[in-house]
Amino acid sequence: MPTNILQFALLIKKADTIIVGPPVFLQKLMIGALAGIARFLRVDQSLVKYK
Repeated sequence: MPTNILQFALLIKKADTIIVGPPVFLQKLMIGALAGIARFLRVDQSLVKYK
């Protein structure tokens, strides 16, 4: 489990996973926004080693 929230958002988005608890529309909104920020900051490059 990544300790960086942006890495976590990228993994959740890529795996198309739903987290138990918060409403789905809220999850999709938050994960989408965080994943977009992560891609902008090139955080996805740090996950390349796990492919």
